[in-house]
Amino acid sequence: RPLHVGMYETRSYWDARYTQDGDGCYDWYLEFESCFNLLPDHIHGNKDSQILITGCGNSKVGPLFHAAGFKNVVNIDFSAIVIEKMKERCSHCPGMQWIAMDVTNMHWTPLYFDLVLDKGTWDAVAYRRDQDQIKRMLWHILRVLKVGGTYVLITSWAPPDCLPYLTLLEPFWDVDHRAAGWFAVYKVTKRRHPPHTLCLQSMEPNPHSVHALCAGMEVLLLNLGQDGPSG
Repeated sequence: RPLHVGMYETRSYWDARYTQDGDGCYDWYLEFESCFNLLPDHIHGNKDSQILITGCGNSKVGPLFHAAGFKNVVNIDFSAIVIEKMKERCSHCPGMQWIAMDVTNMHWTPLYFDLVLDKGTWDAVAYRRDQDQIKRMLWHILRVLKVGGTYVLITSWAPPDCLPYLTLLEPFWDVDHRAAGWFAVYKVTKRRHPPHTLCLQSMEPNPHSVHALCAGMEVLLLNLGQDGPSG
């Protein structure tokens, strides 16, 4: 089911949940194999890729990336409780990092990551549809992503809801998307780096781009005989 609980964007909710969960693991939406199949070729062919997993929680995706030969995997979550648990659980994975950090305020060098993977973090951050909060998250993802790098977003947000935000940064990245059951997958490729003077808060979505992308999704679903993802 999509995330529709107001507490999901609060650190206190997740701290309590991860405390109660003990040492269990949970993956939202997709398991590792399905996520791995979504990766662009330039990631598959380069085990030295710098990978960032946002809102990692107690997912097994990070450790399984490491087991597949990707040694430069960074997992962030704003819950320090789950970060400490996962750091201890994965102490046998040299090079993999677990860092307590907020995706809307990331302290990384610009142009650092080849891949940013978001598997449900958008749903929590954007629950209240706070435009400034969503824009901050997207700005930080764009900033840390290398030119040619990919942002893979897996979310319950349907294209008419999600694309107005993703297309805010169309001058700097290209957006592709497809249905995946009741949720959607967006693959965003960075084309160029924004100037440091860019004011994201003043940018507005391009309605023509949103309409074209949504129409493309409708044609795809019609051809596949599927229902669209619900937001």
